[in-house]
Amino acid sequence: MKTTFTLLYGMLISFFCSAQSLEEVNIVSDGISRKFWIQFPAAPAEMDNNLPLVITLHGDGGSGDGIAAYSGIAALASTYNFIGVFPDAHTGGWNRAVLGETPADDLLFMQDMIDYMCDNYSINKRKVSVTGHSAGGFLAYRMAIEMADKIAAIAPVAANMYGDAANNGSAYITNYLGSAGFIKMPVLHIHGDNDNTVAYPDPNHQPDAWSEFPLTGFSYPTCGAMTYDLADVSDINANVRKITFCHEGTDSREISLVRIIGGGHGWPTAQLPDVAARIVQFLLQYEREEVAVCHNLGIGSTASNHLQVFPNPVKDMLSINTTDEVVSVDLYEPNGKLAGSFNGNLSQLSMENIRPGMYVLHVETKNGKMVRKIIKE
Repeated sequence: MKTTFTLLYGMLISFFCSAQSLEEVNIVSDGISRKFWIQFPAAPAEMDNNLPLVITLHGDGGSGDGIAAYSGIAALASTYNFIGVFPDAHTGGWNRAVLGETPADDLLFMQDMIDYMCDNYSINKRKVSVTGHSAGGFLAYRMAIEMADKIAAIAPVAANMYGDAANNGSAYITNYLGSAGFIKMPVLHIHGDNDNTVAYPDPNHQPDAWSEFPLTGFSYPTCGAMTYDLADVSDINANVRKITFCHEGTDSREISLVRIIGGGHGWPTAQLPDVAARIVQFLLQYEREEVAVCHNLGIGSTASNHLQVFPNPVKDMLSINTTDEVVSVDLYEPNGKLAGSFNGNLSQLSMENIRPGMYVLHVETKNGKMVRKIIKE
């Protein structure tokens, strides 16, 4: 799954966006122009570094900005201090089947999107989690299989999991779930029991061994549970029950099914008004400790292991401090247009002729290129 990755700094809806506005970003992944939307918890210059990233995936025919609104996830970014991303599928539907190859390489797009957020906003790559509705939930399950080493937890809604027939995807799932390489994945699966589009995974509402797929596919290698225990069924409210297959523990991760009684295929806000908060709270608990941290700091930073850029925001003079020899410095507008190239003393850059706004600074040294976002006041 190798390809060239070209980064296009997408259109920004607002340079100084409020906590309730989305930023639109366009990148090229696997030769295809792809779009996603970002919800920040605060204005970029005021954000903390090392924030968790929550990926929310829309259903067939939907859009990233659409699910950002109707799911309620975007509205919680400020409350829970995370960055939300809401990508668009290439042709309206995700390449959701495990080992699927067409119509677009959505796993590569997910990785490229995570890398973009790492490079530009210094997210906490150890705390990248995924939720999704319908087809988006299918892709979340796929990521829990094929990107398990990069994803901390998933919360699919009205979804299931299957393998691509042409590539023996079902066999791949079975082999992975039974292998020594299985990575324990926290799962919060939310589903209406009257869903006529994607079948509810426990139709007889009784614990039957190996019958509650895909929950049991993950629960058995996680905590040895082939089904759930009736003692682990609890009421959230009169219309919602929680069924726990695996409890959180030293050698386990929580795997639970939330049953929306009488619920259909839609996002279950009516029956569970705090569904978005429950999803976010669940996802933010988890961390994939073995994942490498982002090497760059975010826009509000003044230091990293290799490069200092200050002050930021900057008014007149921008200072660059690095242990490496600087070869060139270029400044780009967010849409990719070159705003300036600097010569001479590359440790002190005059910003007097740069108009106010957000920019992307490329600093090339003898050992590679580093990217920082800066704000010109």
